[in-house]
Amino acid sequence: MIEIRQLLNNEKDEALLFVKKVYLESKDESYTEQGIETFGNFLDNKKITKLFKIYGAFEDNILKGVIATDRRKRHINLGYVTTNS
Repeated sequence: MIEIRQLLNNEKDEALLFVKKVYLESKDESYTEQGIETFGNFLDNKKITKLFKIYGAFEDNILKGVIATDRRKRHINLGYVTTNS
């Protein structure tokens, strides 16, 4: 069964690490070194990411997906899922 809930505090940091991992593991050929660096800097920017509402999808208590919205839930900032165990 999938559980979806808003993440808080340290869970948000863990979710951002999840996003970075999924992003890097996708090994999309269109990603440039500069693009990878820029995305990493974006995820590491606490001034920006602290404003996100981040939701996690868990299967058997394992994080399988993340979606982040702006504060007012008007814009999706991130949407990442994995099928890995």
